[in-house]
Amino acid sequence: MARRIHIVGGGPTGLLLGCLCADRGWSVRVFERRVEPVTHSRSIGIHPPSLALFERLGILSAFLQAGNRIDTGAAFLGARPMGRIDFANLGLSHPFILTLAQSVTEQILTDALLARAPNALRRGCAVTGVRSTVDAAILTTADGAEHAADFVVICEGHGGTLRATLGDQESARPYPHQYVMGDFVDQGAARHEARVHICAQGLVESFPHGANQRRWVLRVPQRVDPVTAEQVTTWIHERIGVRPDPATCSMVSGFQPHRRGAKRWVYDRVILAGDAAHVVSPIGGQGMNLGWLDAAALTEALADGSAAALRRYQQRGQRRARQAMRRAEFNMACGRPFGVSWWPRLWLWLLMQDPIKRRFGRAFTMQGLA
Repeated sequence: MARRIHIVGGGPTGLLLGCLCADRGWSVRVFERRVEPVTHSRSIGIHPPSLALFERLGILSAFLQAGNRIDTGAAFLGARPMGRIDFANLGLSHPFILTLAQSVTEQILTDALLARAPNALRRGCAVTGVRSTVDAAILTTADGAEHAADFVVICEGHGGTLRATLGDQESARPYPHQYVMGDFVDQGAARHEARVHICAQGLVESFPHGANQRRWVLRVPQRVDPVTAEQVTTWIHERIGVRPDPATCSMVSGFQPHRRGAKRWVYDRVILAGDAAHVVSPIGGQGMNLGWLDAAALTEALADGSAAALRRYQQRGQRRARQAMRRAEFNMACGRPFGVSWWPRLWLWLLMQDPIKRRFGRAFTMQGLA
């Protein structure tokens, strides 16, 4: 059955959902309040389940051409190597994590959407209200116009306001952790390896992306405002003996992770997906990918169209989000400062032993989410 689907939010989740809907021959519109595409690179990691989705859509080659493959993950105690996980040994159809700037990811998805539905993306079009009727979902734009569809999907992100107009209730809490991150020109570290350093002062992790960039993420004892490239490089050097060149820094920021989950994802014909439905800690890089898994599951539920199918979408999506939150919390716990010198050495040694290493590697690459 043909569907009319209106999507609020032209970020990664909304764009992929638009592609999936267009591939079914449905009429799709994506309403995006921003006039211009994003230029930042907040989310850079694309995990194997998402790569499988892109392959199904026929756009994987565009991502592979633009991105950087991470084939291994390495664990360190301070600067001392403790072990490596080779993703090729995990039994994955796509045995790597791809990294590239979120702006590039969104451009590839935008091109894919417009190739399928040339008039689907409506930039500079803010949505101010949504509601369900007996046989339609109605969204209202800032100019007062109303647009009817079979379903409206809200993918506007965690900072959006439309959820409140639905009477959305959510469970939310910040974590008592503070982090800083920055992008620097890589100084010769392995271009296909993610690195996690467990340090007495707190986590240091880094991921290659782009042509020659490496993103560094550090746990810090308290909020830092403003964050400077010089301070970040000093902390990295103090903890692991590496000093990126601050003059090459292209981005630096601080953040406090938090978790949030909407208690309802389905309001008759209005549905939540992606960050509108859940927010997980960015430590572990699951958030954007979790939204894509929502999009794939929701497309199947919309094809059915029944209340039971949408209810299953909500139940399974909430279970998947809770699993991702627990994994993110485990990652954050691993990166806390430690005071007993022998304990992290023993813990890391155990983590790098088979079959624990294999299980951890599969979790790290987002396998086994319900």
